[in-house]
Amino acid sequence: MVDILVKLLLLQVTVADHRLQYATMETSDEREQAFIEGVLAACEFVEDALEEIWEEKKAE
Repeated sequence: MVDILVKLLLLQVTVADHRLQYATMETSDEREQAFIEGVLAACEFVEDALEEIWEEKKAE
């Protein structure tokens, strides 16, 4: 079980790093801005899902 928790933590750190990188991007192009917003929303979704999985695994 520790192995899966470590993998979840590493994945969460990776997603958070990508979210921060995209959050600092600035563009005046509407398509690029929409893409960035989509990536940020996807990162937030994955982070929430990972948090739920983390809590379930800790409870086991």
